[in-house]
Amino acid sequence: MHRLYTALFLSMLYSMCQAELKGHLMQLGKQWGDPTVVTPELFTVPQPRDFYQQFVKPRQPVIFRGAANHSLASKLWTTEYLAEEYGDLVVRLEARSEQDSSSPVTDVGFGRDTIRHFANNFKSMNAYVISQVPTPMEKDISIPPCLACGNFAKSIQEVHLFITARGGKTALHRDPFSNIHCVFNGTKDWILIDNKHEHLIYQSDESTDEFGGFSEINVDSVDLTLFPTIEDVEHSLVTLNSGDCIYMPASYWHQVRVNGEYNTAVSIWFSRDFQVVPQDWSNCVEEIYPFKPMSEVDIIWRFSGENGSLSQGHMDIHLFRALLLSQADSKHQISLTDFGNRFIGGRKDVAEKREALVRELGKGFNHVTVDHVRSLSIDQLKTLMEIVDPTDVSNTQDFEYSSIDTVDIAAVVAKLLQTVGSFTRQEFMSEYMSTLGGSELIAGRLFDAMDPNQTGRVSKSDARNNLEKAVQNFTSAPRHDPTSERMWLRHLRERDEL
Repeated sequence: MHRLYTALFLSMLYSMCQAELKGHLMQLGKQWGDPTVVTPELFTVPQPRDFYQQFVKPRQPVIFRGAANHSLASKLWTTEYLAEEYGDLVVRLEARSEQDSSSPVTDVGFGRDTIRHFANNFKSMNAYVISQVPTPMEKDISIPPCLACGNFAKSIQEVHLFITARGGKTALHRDPFSNIHCVFNGTKDWILIDNKHEHLIYQSDESTDEFGGFSEINVDSVDLTLFPTIEDVEHSLVTLNSGDCIYMPASYWHQVRVNGEYNTAVSIWFSRDFQVVPQDWSNCVEEIYPFKPMSEVDIIWRFSGENGSLSQGHMDIHLFRALLLSQADSKHQISLTDFGNRFIGGRKDVAEKREALVRELGKGFNHVTVDHVRSLSIDQLKTLMEIVDPTDVSNTQDFEYSSIDTVDIAAVVAKLLQTVGSFTRQEFMSEYMSTLGGSELIAGRLFDAMDPNQTGRVSKSDARNNLEKAVQNFTSAPRHDPTSERMWLRHLRERDEL
């Protein structure tokens, strides 16, 4: 009886404590009441030097009301227009909520869709478009004048396209690059948190040493018993309406919710402000710069819209140049062997990457001069970046091979064999797609590899003899490897560059 009373007392005490936690298990933002930080709003986009001095250098977010109205997209991008004008273009997809790790699957493939199919079905799909802008769409997007000259003009990394329905949301996260996000349809609510509060927001272990990152907090139901210090965070709350843009400094924490039945936006990613990269305004020859179509602006990484690999997500080529320069000796020489050992790592292919760097940058010599590194063109830096930081696997056509474990495939095969003794192509494809979330295309390839004699049915002996070979693409598929990124970040932190 004593134990029963004790249990009842502890249960009542726990319930009382939870009741006293204002905002417990509520949506992120409900814990704080009114915002404690005000984000500035402008109705005119500043020119590049003013933008740098007033906002980039002090790492101050700012809203540009009406700036997105300078893009044709704000007037043209109905679902009908996108389907008719750009329907055959392929774009990258993710699950509608960032906290959902599944990958949408369509007839185009794993994490891919055509704009036509997505525009016609986006309301019912657990997916949203987050992709580099296909080049045919660039004419509809205007780059704001604040990025027209100085270092900005040569540091626009890539431009992301967002198309989603009501209910889309991000995790609480920080981006590796500075960006200007512009909304064309619908509205978006933003919670902004300065990265000086990073110690309060429970950053995930895996992203602690990477340029981007996310919090472990469930943004739909914040458990204040597990994450109590989130209550101490100072924040700003911002709503972007159709036609508005916002500047977000690199590594500035934020969480976004999509409102409206249909939402389109772009995010212009550009290099963060590094102390080791001095500002150069010599190319700022005009007094007033206008908005300019993206198709007429230098963008480092572009995407054709064909169903191939995207170049999305590379590390900053200008940072790579700065890292090289930081290793110069007293004779203004850079040892490529020493540089490779310090800044190129990974679980495999490390030696090949280091050798390729010497071959491409040193042309067979182990040393390069500071002047040579400073003279490298954007295209040369891109070539080097593709060596040291290959395309992220999530941006390739073969992403499915990297996402599904061979153990899980073997479990599907074992289940079917145990249930029916042998299985047909349709039985396997149905189980593979429903259980593992894979595509019809890859399911068919797997079955064919297990059925080399084309009998139309896989037996236990077929599976035993052929399964290992059938899953070879999954076994050898590349995985995301952040080793080099962590080396770069550690170096920047040591030099107080962030």
